[in-house]
Amino acid sequence: MFEVSIDPNYSVTCESGFFGIFAKENTTGETFEMDGISSDRKTVFKIAETLNRNKVSLIHARDVIRDIVLSSFLK
Repeated sequence: MFEVSIDPNYSVTCESGFFGIFAKENTTGETFEMDGISSDRKTVFKIAETLNRNKVSLIHARDVIRDIVLSSFLK
């Protein structure tokens, strides 16, 4: 079985006072963008940091972001 290496890079964007996340998979050039996650800059930077640290694939990014945001409401 061969192993596929991924190299995603997540960064924070801002539009109209709401922060989002933009990502690019450096090995394939694929991109991902999710706008309007939160108006709290600190929260979105923590999410991007988590995605980068764990090398979350772009395919799973939307689910991971949703889970992180929802978990903050359940605390």
